[in-house]
Amino acid sequence: VLDADPSNLPARLKLGIALHNYKMWDKAINLYKNILQTNPKYADIHYNLGLAYLGQGKVNEAIAAFEGALHINADYLQARVKIAIAQIYLGNFDKALESLVPLANKYPKYADIHYYLGVVHAVKNEFEKAIESFRRALEIHPAYKDAKVKLGVLYCYFEKFDEGIRELEDVSRIDRNDEDITMITNTIKNMLGTSSYSGEKFREIFDKVFFKDKQLTRAIPEFNKSLEISPDISEMISVIMGIAEEDRSLCEMLIPYVRDHVAENANYPDLHNSLGTLHLKIKRFDEAEASFKMAVELNPQFLKARLNLFHTLKLLKKYEDAIKEGEYILAHNVTYPDFHCVMAEIYEGMADHDKALNSVFRSLEMNRNYARANFLAGTIYSKKGEKDKAIEYYNKCLDSKPAEDLSVMTKEELQKLEAT
Repeated sequence: VLDADPSNLPARLKLGIALHNYKMWDKAINLYKNILQTNPKYADIHYNLGLAYLGQGKVNEAIAAFEGALHINADYLQARVKIAIAQIYLGNFDKALESLVPLANKYPKYADIHYYLGVVHAVKNEFEKAIESFRRALEIHPAYKDAKVKLGVLYCYFEKFDEGIRELEDVSRIDRNDEDITMITNTIKNMLGTSSYSGEKFREIFDKVFFKDKQLTRAIPEFNKSLEISPDISEMISVIMGIAEEDRSLCEMLIPYVRDHVAENANYPDLHNSLGTLHLKIKRFDEAEASFKMAVELNPQFLKARLNLFHTLKLLKKYEDAIKEGEYILAHNVTYPDFHCVMAEIYEGMADHDKALNSVFRSLEMNRNYARANFLAGTIYSKKGEKDKAIEYYNKCLDSKPAEDLSVMTKEELQKLEAT
């Protein structure tokens, strides 16, 4: 697709996801920077750029990219959370706390925020607050493995062995392949069963097993250096959107999970957008429209949601509403050849051939070899009864080396015209 249309934004975004999955950070960063040259107000690209920088270990650059996303969308929750995580990496625990406490108040049902609060409190030796934060994370997400590990460690450190062992055994049930947790749990149980047990001896052995001879208060910061920047729900859905059409049952399975998150975080526009994206994948267009509209209502500047709403309205043949969204997007200069082609299809659906051609030509101004745009021009001219022009643009489409299905369609249309 990019060979045929290097400026195709959706294809470039999918390429970015692929580069992320393969940890090709340099190429991902170059791609995102290139996209931002023509789409500087696309908050998601700033955010993805920050993730790529984190992949390289360039934490300060990552923070700057996340702040770029927040400059465009102040309610971009993932960017705020990732900044807090980056501050933990840098050892700026007070700054991380300053970021996380307001987020916990605003999004009390977001388990990750409470988890990271627990990490920071533990690093600052505020163990009771850490335990409370990990507990809250687990109240929201009972199978949160990392929270259970941290909570179990802290319980055992304070000699609350029953509670600690219970949490660690739960981790073993959640992830039966985690041999380290199984070994630690068995070591603790065996030690408690001996008559020579002492709290001091336990802490000494426990630190050796789990933290390699380092004190807990010194080991927790190091332990968290290996903390992964895990994909959150929206990132996960972005990857799922690339699955094959025949595997779309995965989206069906994910929808109830996303709905629960939406119910708990009703004021979080990106979750509504994510839910709409899933509905769109399985062709539930009415539900998709409702979700995208809610995302836009919560954040009118959420251009990704507006683009999704624009495409959905077109699929629903709500052309006038789609045109309104398209005009808003045009006013914010987030355009690319494919966008103008969709506008052309909408105008054509309204039988407005002149406006349809105008949109097609705007697409061709950006990329004169864009096969889809040339095909659309040929189709519109054919409907207008301008046979020669139609043949000219159909031939231009074939010269642009279109995909096989478009090539077949174009040849069929040419045969029809030549037969008349």
